[in-house]
Amino acid sequence: MGVGECTRDRSESGTSANISESEFFRRAAARGAAIGTLFLAFFGSAWLFIGLASLPRQLPWLYAVLALPPLCLLGAAVGRLRVTSGKAPEEYRGIKKRIGRQLGIVNAVQWTAIIIIAAVLSKTGRGALIVPAIVAVVALHFIPLARVFRDSLFYWVCPAMILWVVLCYQFSVSSTDIRLSAMAIGTGAILWTTSALDLWKSRQLPRGF
Repeated sequence: MGVGECTRDRSESGTSANISESEFFRRAAARGAAIGTLFLAFFGSAWLFIGLASLPRQLPWLYAVLALPPLCLLGAAVGRLRVTSGKAPEEYRGIKKRIGRQLGIVNAVQWTAIIIIAAVLSKTGRGALIVPAIVAVVALHFIPLARVFRDSLFYWVCPAMILWVVLCYQFSVSSTDIRLSAMAIGTGAILWTTSALDLWKSRQLPRGF
């Protein structure tokens, strides 16, 4: 076999690998959006209800009203999962493992940063900065996630969350607790919106392998 043929074979092999990976993401997008919706709806709800619980005046009826959006998102996500196939062909197993490793690294870095930052701020008497710092870390972790999942929408989550933190510091409020509650509630709303948009934009994609 000549040098030209070897070069051509390697080129074709590389192109084939790229096509396979692109096809994997295309076919996995619908199911991936549904799984992502489950996580984002859960964490969005956690942020929002923590924010509500921190408000000085409690409105029990508001919890019931705001429980409806995540329940709708969860129902839609579960419905999408039921009509999508999650068993990928053997040739895609390596891609799935690589994505799993990358996701694990991103989450490990995120939680490590949150724990260290919260501990340092608490020890130095700057507890009021813990919530905005955590929001910033969560926002930044969406940038590598956008690359891992090839989801361009995640690139917008980071500036949206950080902008919301900045805006909260522009509010004229009677206490720091109200400002921090607003940060948490806004963060939850952004995560809910992201999950809904992700699920919506994947509605016409292939539903499995």
